Amino acid sequence: MQQERVAWLLRVNRLYGQNEQWLRGAVFAAAFQGGCWPERTSVYRISRWETARVRVPYLAVRRYEELLQLPTNSLVAPIDTIDRYSAATVGSAALLGRRPHEGSPLQVPGLEELIEVARSDEMLTGADWDELASYLAIASGQAITPGSAGTDIAERALAARAPRRHILISAAKLGQASNARPTGAAGARQSLIARIADAVMANMPRHVPNFYDHLIPVLLDELLFHPVSDVRLSAAVLLFGTPYRRPLATALAAELPSHAAASSIDVAPTMIEAPEILGEQENLRQTATGRDGLWSPDSGAALRLEEYLYPRELAVTENDLILRDALVSQAINRSRKRETVSAEGRAGAAVTAAPIEVRVRGDQMGADEQLVLAEPNTHRPVDPKHVLVAQMPSQVPVATPLSLLVRICRQAEVTVNAPHVTLDKLRVGVDGVVVTVIVNAGSGLSAQGPRQQDIEVSPCGDPAPIRFEFVAAAMGLQKVQVTAWVGGTFLGELTLEVSVTQNALYRDAPPRSASLAPLVPNPGEATLQVLYDGVHYRFQLLSSSHMFEMVHVDSLAAQPGPVVERTIAELDQMARGRSGYSGGNASRWLRNAGIQLWSEMVPAAIKDQFWEIQPQISSFTIASDRDVIPWELLHPLAPSHDEGFLVEQFPVLRRVYNQQRSHRISLSNPRFVVPENSPTDAKAEVRTIRETLGVATEPDIDELDALLNLIDAGELGMAHFACHNNYRREKGGSAIKMRNGNFSPLLLNDAAATKNFAATHPLVFINACRSAGAVPQYTELMGFAQRFMAAGAGAFVGTLWAVHSSRAAAFAEVFYQQLVAGETLGAATKCARVEIGKHSADPTWLAYSVYGDPSALAAAP
Repeated sequence: MQQERVAWLLRVNRLYGQNEQWLRGAVFAAAFQGGCWPERTSVYRISRWETARVRVPYLAVRRYEELLQLPTNSLVAPIDTIDRYSAATVGSAALLGRRPHEGSPLQVPGLEELIEVARSDEMLTGADWDELASYLAIASGQAITPGSAGTDIAERALAARAPRRHILISAAKLGQASNARPTGAAGARQSLIARIADAVMANMPRHVPNFYDHLIPVLLDELLFHPVSDVRLSAAVLLFGTPYRRPLATALAAELPSHAAASSIDVAPTMIEAPEILGEQENLRQTATGRDGLWSPDSGAALRLEEYLYPRELAVTENDLILRDALVSQAINRSRKRETVSAEGRAGAAVTAAPIEVRVRGDQMGADEQLVLAEPNTHRPVDPKHVLVAQMPSQVPVATPLSLLVRICRQAEVTVNAPHVTLDKLRVGVDGVVVTVIVNAGSGLSAQGPRQQDIEVSPCGDPAPIRFEFVAAAMGLQKVQVTAWVGGTFLGELTLEVSVTQNALYRDAPPRSASLAPLVPNPGEATLQVLYDGVHYRFQLLSSSHMFEMVHVDSLAAQPGPVVERTIAELDQMARGRSGYSGGNASRWLRNAGIQLWSEMVPAAIKDQFWEIQPQISSFTIASDRDVIPWELLHPLAPSHDEGFLVEQFPVLRRVYNQQRSHRISLSNPRFVVPENSPTDAKAEVRTIRETLGVATEPDIDELDALLNLIDAGELGMAHFACHNNYRREKGGSAIKMRNGNFSPLLLNDAAATKNFAATHPLVFINACRSAGAVPQYTELMGFAQRFMAAGAGAFVGTLWAVHSSRAAAFAEVFYQQLVAGETLGAATKCARVEIGKHSADPTWLAYSVYGDPSALAAAP
C-alpha cells in the first residue's frame, strides 16, 4: 500500500504543479533526462512509476523535484517519513533505496557541504537534516573526518529541538487525541470527508480530465478519524508534500467551527492540528478571528476544549493561546446560533450521507468563476471504446515495396464495416497509455524497418497511425499478424494477407479492425511469444517492465516434433505406472526432462531476459500458434537460479492467436459429458463438481447428437468432460468416443466460424488424456483448445499427455473450488497444480494446459 502512496505523491504533484505543460506525460517524459537523471525515460516508464507497477528509483524522485521546481527533499522527505512510520520489520526494504558510494563518504555529492553547514551556525531546514541523515546512512561504516564532526553534528541536532518546539507540541497533541473512533454516524463522517475533498479539488489550479483522486478521501479519513496517532500523523505528512496542502488547510478551517463545540468534539483537535502540521496555521488564525466575536473565558465548552487540546504539562506559546481562544470563541458563537434554529430547520439542514459533487465551470478555476452545486453523482465518465485498425495492399507485384498502416482509434470513428466486439471497460487514464504494436510476417515479406513500435493513446483524441515497411520478396500468399500489447498483457490482434505475383497490379484493401481489451496491463504479467513457421522459431519476452526484441532461432539440431512425441510417450507410461522408474527416479527424470527443454529450446537471450524480470513476474502466458512444445514441463535452471518448474513459480497459462481475451468466464448452465466408457472415477468427479458449484443434478450427456445440438445452438454453457480421449496424431488427433460417433475438434469448425460462445464465454474442461494435444491441418494446428477458444470460450482446460484418473479428479476438484471462492483463473490453476503435485513422481500435475486470461474471474453458476 505504501508504494501506491509514493506513486500517488508523484502523480498529483505533476498534475497540479506550477508547470501546466507537465500535465501530458509524453512532454514530461521527454524532458526527464538531465539534472540528476542521466537516462532517457519513456512515458510508459513514467506511467509505471505513477501507478506503482514499478518501484521508483531515488534519483527519479530527485528529478521530479527538479522538473516540478520543488525545494530539495519536498518529495523525498515525505516518502522517507512514510517509510519510517510504515516499516513492518527492521531491515525491510526502503521505499527509496540509496546506493552505497565507493571510497570516502565525502564522495557522496553534497555531503561535505552539509557537514560543514551542520557544524556551523548557519540555518539547516528539516529537509537538510533529512538529507544529512540519509547521506550518513549511505556512508555507514566509513570514517568522517575530522573526528570531531560527528560530535558537533549530534550536539547541534539536540539543540535544534528548541526552535522547533511548536512542531513537537503538534505531534504530542495529535498523539494525545482520543484513541476511540468518533461515534458519529458513518454517513455523516463520509459526508464530511466528501465535502472537504470536493472543496480541495474545486480550489486546485486546473481541471484534469478523466482524473479522479481515489486516495484523498482515504487519507482524509485517516487524518481525521483513525484511532492511531501515528497513522494520523503519517497521513498529514503525506498531504503536506502535495499541492493539496493549502486548499486542504482552508477547507479544514472552514469546517472547524461547526465541529469544535459539537456534542462529540473528538474530531475538532485533528482539524486544528492538521493545518498546523501542514504549515498553514495562518488559515486557522484568519478563520478564527472572523466575524463571530470573542468568547467567554469561563464558558464550560471553552474549558473543556482547552483541556482537551492543550494538556497542562505541555508548554505552549502566546500565539498558540491566542489562536485557541479565537477558535473556541467562534465555535461557541456558532453553537449559540444553531440553538435558535427551529426543529424543522435543523431537520432541513441535517447532513446527508450522500456527498454533494462540486463542479467548476471552465478548465481552470479563476477568482470570478462560479461553483455549481450538483446532485450527488457516483458515476464517473466512461472511457470511449477503442479498436485496433490495420491496412495494407491485398495484391502487389514481386520485389515491390509496400506499407502496413496501424492505428488505434475510438470505436465510434471506425467507418468501415469490419467486425469488432464492444468492450465493457476501457481505462486510458489522464496521461494516456503506451500500446506496443508487434508485426510478424513470413519470410516472403522482407521487413525494411522495426517490427515493433509504440502508440501513445491519449484520452483527448486519437493518435496518429504508425507505418511498417516491407518488400514483397517472394511470390505466394503472404500473411501478416499484428498484435497489440500493454506490457506483457495481450490486447488484440489482426491477421492480414497480401498476394504476391509476378505481374500483379498493385491493389489496396480496406482496413481491418479488431476489438482491444481494456488498455490496462495485468500487474506483473509476462508473455512469451513463440512463433513457428514449420522450420524456424522466433521468441519474444514481454512484460510490464521490459518489451524485449524478437529473438530468431535460425536452426535446430533436429525438428522438435519427434522429440516431443518420444517425451510424451514416456510421460504416458509414467502416468500409467509402467515406466519402470521408482518414485525418486521418476521425479529425477521429470526434473531433467524439464531442464533439457529449457536448455535446448530456449535461446540464451531469452534465458537472460527471464532471469532479469523473474522477481517481478506474477503470471506467465505462453502465446503460440503452430507450436507443439509442452512448455508446462519447463524447468528453468542457472548456476545461481533454481526456482523449480515454471508452473511452480507462478500461474502459467496459454493463449492461441485469433482468440478474444475474456476477463469473465461463465460457470452458468453447466453441462457434464460422461460417455459410457468413461473412467470409473468419472461419476464421482462430476458429483463433486456439482456440489462445489451448487447446481442441480441433470442427466449427463453421453450422446454425440445431444452435445452437437447444444453447441450449434450456442447453449452449451460451462462444459466439463470426464471421459477417455483417443489421441492418434496420424489419424487427425483427438477423438472422444460417444454414442452415435466420435466427438473431435473437426466438429467445432462451424462453431468457431460463427463464434457461438462469444456472448457467454463459458469454461470448457476436458479432463481426459491428451485432450489439449493438437495436430497440423491445412494452415494451422487443430485441437480442442484451438477450436473451443476460437468459438468464444472464456477458458479451456486440457491435458498434454495421459493423466492418472484419481489425481485428475483431484485437480478438477481443487480447480473448481478455487474459482468458486473468487480466485483468478491463473491462481486456481496454480493452486490445483501444486496440490496434486505433492505426488511428484506422477507427471499428472504437469500435464494440464490452461488457455485464457490469467486474471479472469468466474461468473457465478
